[in-house]
Amino acid sequence: MKKLLTALLICVMFGTLAPTLADAKTTKTYYKTTIKSATGKKYTVSLRSNNAKKEIADYTWAGFIEGDVLYKGTFSFYVNNKKTTLKTKKEFNRTHKNIGVIASKKGTPQFLYIKESFSSNNHTYSLYYMYNGKLKKAKNAFWSTVKPIYAGKNLIKVAQYDNAETFGYMIYTYRINPKTGKRTMVAAKFQPGSILYDFKPSKK
Repeated sequence: MKKLLTALLICVMFGTLAPTLADAKTTKTYYKTTIKSATGKKYTVSLRSNNAKKEIADYTWAGFIEGDVLYKGTFSFYVNNKKTTLKTKKEFNRTHKNIGVIASKKGTPQFLYIKESFSSNNHTYSLYYMYNGKLKKAKNAFWSTVKPIYAGKNLIKVAQYDNAETFGYMIYTYRINPKTGKRTMVAAKFQPGSILYDFKPSKK
């Protein structure tokens, strides 16, 4: 009788643990970095997936070139190896990484961005940052031809190139409210020409 109960207990234990172990084996890390909060505290942020599919680009387009290694699926965000509720289904280009970090000065959180391309000059940047120990997402993605830059305390600057009519850049500065994730445009200017100048991160 004792042997039977022991066997049943083992079956129950392994039956319960098996799916968890299988999930752990199939969940892979596709991107990992460190970002700082506004206070300067460091956090390790990673994107993991258990259903991402690998593809090799067989043609060239705005977001990739032929031969690039791409991953498509649902990616979950982890902070210090703990899973958060945030997810994304944006494609990850491992060759020409479309995920990165926008550096900042103390007092403003560093931003992890995910870039999505729609044309050679038309991209969106979704921003993520740490606030009160939790990973948050800015409410709206930022349209920009180039990688956004830090422009001052809680300020982000973007530049959008128009290659159809004005043939120049509209440069916008936005203030992000870390608590709500909402943004407010605080400045805008036009720069003619295809070469972007005077677009550097703030030193303050």
